Amino acid sequence: MYDDAGVHPDFAAHICKDGRFIASRSKVTALLARNFEGAEAAFRAVKRKEEQLKRA
Repeated sequence: MYDDAGVHPDFAAHICKDGRFIASRSKVTALLARNFEGAEAAFRAVKRKEEQLKRA
């Protein structure tokens, strides 16, 4: 079995975006929002790198 998020960086970024939104809605979890934001940015960077390698 494999991790879908690792195979599909767009899917992982989308989940992180949703996580950031949900986390930001509560005082208890608001501090986690920036973690989700950072993870989303990392997955977007993976996708950009993947696209660059395909063009090369």
